[in-house]
Amino acid sequence: AITECLVALSEKGLLTFTEVPVSAGEGLVSAREVVDSVRKETVLVTVMHSNNEVGSIQPVSDIARLLKEREGVDPWVSDVLFHTDAAQSVGKVALDAAAMPRLDLATVVGHKFGAPKGIGALFVKRGIRLEPFLRGGGQEGGRRAGTENILHIVGIGAAAALARREGPELRQHMQSLRDRLQARLCAAFDAEDWRGDGPPEGGPRVA
Repeated sequence: AITECLVALSEKGLLTFTEVPVSAGEGLVSAREVVDSVRKETVLVTVMHSNNEVGSIQPVSDIARLLKEREGVDPWVSDVLFHTDAAQSVGKVALDAAAMPRLDLATVVGHKFGAPKGIGALFVKRGIRLEPFLRGGGQEGGRRAGTENILHIVGIGAAAALARREGPELRQHMQSLRDRLQARLCAAFDAEDWRGDGPPEGGPRVA
């Protein structure tokens, strides 16, 4: 989703972007390579938090830490916003955006963790000012004009509370289902191990 937006804006001549490749098989970016790609012209670093296809969980915390370290060498890096698309993570992966001081923005999508379809949320670190997405009224802190969908907002709030309360149990259950599936596939194909794309066995992943 992020790439398609960047490509469309790039084709209109509105921006240029650098795409950092992921490792073969594991599908992970190098945190160091991401931070090293930041230039004085950079205004945003954006990384998908976790991938729903191969299960990779990107090193967002490491990227945040390295960005903070680089600020000591290149003070202008403090003006670069850091965003993560956490649509696939909430409820499935432990995620505390507020605990990462260098993370400025995080996107979540409600229906991925039990909220009604059509509602999402953007975590914005205190002090970050964004241009309004829609202009008109002063709703949503002046960021998006239009009457709020109260029913969906309540729905995503309730789903988030449930995900926080039941998240650890859900993650354990999903891991158990994944392990059972892998064991049965190995048995069916008379294989000692099953290796698909994604993180190495035992590494952090979305089950």
